[in-house]
Amino acid sequence: MAGRKAEGGGRTAIDAERLTSRLPTFAVRVIRMSDSLLKGPASHVIAHQIIRSACSIGANYREAQRARTRAEFASKANVALQECDETGWWLSVISEAELIPAKRLSELSTEQDELTAILTAITRTAKRG
Repeated sequence: MAGRKAEGGGRTAIDAERLTSRLPTFAVRVIRMSDSLLKGPASHVIAHQIIRSACSIGANYREAQRARTRAEFASKANVALQECDETGWWLSVISEAELIPAKRLSELSTEQDELTAILTAITRTAKRG
């Protein structure tokens, strides 16, 4: 599927490459943030869940890029979108529980919102195909 328009809104494969580089960076930032959570059983579970979902975004998008059909691409891109949405939910829980100050979470939340918007556009475009 390389070389074709991979995202909505007139974005080209070059934009898809930028997304591909943003996703591991986002996952690493979530991992580092999780390491600073307060220690305790609830924090441990939350850290595990957010790391899993944040890392899964990039893994599923990578699978989407290797898809053999448009339907397979749309399916994998949609899974990446769902994982991105879940990551946003865990960021909200962390903020609400005051496990990390909201100010420290704002950049991660902004990045998660941007990734969600990009993946939403990708998924919509792929499903229209």
